[in-house]
Amino acid sequence: MSEIDLQAGRMKKVLRGVAGGFAGRILTLIAPFLVMPALLTDLGERGFGIWATAVSLTTMAAFLDFGMGNAVLTGLSKALATNALREARAVIVTGYIVLFTIAGVLVGLLLVGTALFAPMIVPSFGEQDLAILRAILLAFFLSIPISLVQRLLFAQQKIAQANAWMIAGSALSVSMCFLAIRGGLSAGSVTFLYAIGVPTTLLLATLAFFLSNPHLRPLLNDYDPAIARRTFKSGFGFLVLSILTSVGLNIDQVLISAMFGAEQVINYTVPYRLASLLMMVVTILYIPLWPANAEAMARSEWTWVRRNNLRMSLFGSALVAISGLCLYLSSDWIIMFWMGRDFPGQSEVLAASAILAVVMSLSSPYSMVLNSIGKAGIQSIAWL
Repeated sequence: MSEIDLQAGRMKKVLRGVAGGFAGRILTLIAPFLVMPALLTDLGERGFGIWATAVSLTTMAAFLDFGMGNAVLTGLSKALATNALREARAVIVTGYIVLFTIAGVLVGLLLVGTALFAPMIVPSFGEQDLAILRAILLAFFLSIPISLVQRLLFAQQKIAQANAWMIAGSALSVSMCFLAIRGGLSAGSVTFLYAIGVPTTLLLATLAFFLSNPHLRPLLNDYDPAIARRTFKSGFGFLVLSILTSVGLNIDQVLISAMFGAEQVINYTVPYRLASLLMMVVTILYIPLWPANAEAMARSEWTWVRRNNLRMSLFGSALVAISGLCLYLSSDWIIMFWMGRDFPGQSEVLAASAILAVVMSLSSPYSMVLNSIGKAGIQSIAWL
């Protein structure tokens, strides 16, 4: 196969990933839109506010994987580009060792902390509030190592397949949530069953991945100290970057809850959740560029990198700007149809979020270039 054919094939993979990402993410985002009215009715405004704040905390705490997910994606993409299977397995086994250790420690701290110290730390929390918080955090901690399969599929540029598993997980989450509400289960059980659907499906995805890729099944004797150190170093850079981006993009609901009470979170959550459709577009457009850039740079195809990232930046930002304007103009009708009421300041929240999405869309392709070579430091400076 000629170099031109290889480059054209790589761009086709990117476009297939974008197309599959749109289909998958749209269906995945439908899940919270479906359950939020039911959760608001079942949990009440305070319980719903606790749930929304807890979900925001888990999104903000994406850095708790210590950057290993992104480090594995970068290292595995490079290894697969050069067919270095021994190195690929070493990267994978390092990722799983670290992530299972982190998850075990966090689950232990959660169970002990909520049993012994939570009433002292948050005395205003009732039993239902504590049950909701515990359920969301437990599901999140368990998902940390299980979610690594998404990075493995991304590294193989199988973005559409990864999204298909997310669709299945969202469908399972919604089904279990509605069944739990209909069955009259407790608030903790309802929120836990909703949160655990995706991790359960990703566990099945992990089994399917290694059954279909026996050459990538990691064993303990695949562990390589030199590769582990390199992965840790890359992971630390992504850890710092992840902390900054997660806090920057998700701290609003936590601040609102702390300053004005959990009951006020809903006024921000609903329009922001609607605006998250734009963030979804940004993610879908540019994630496929990460492994594609890694492959291209491993082959020193610099012209491909420059040309296609510029095209994606211009096209993506125009698409997000047009989508944001349409969403802003129709937001009042959409929110009324969706939630059956208006919320104070909803137009301002949505407008500000749309502007943020356009700015991120312009810069994201170049972030993917830096990510693909493990250069997180310069991005951290920008996010500061």
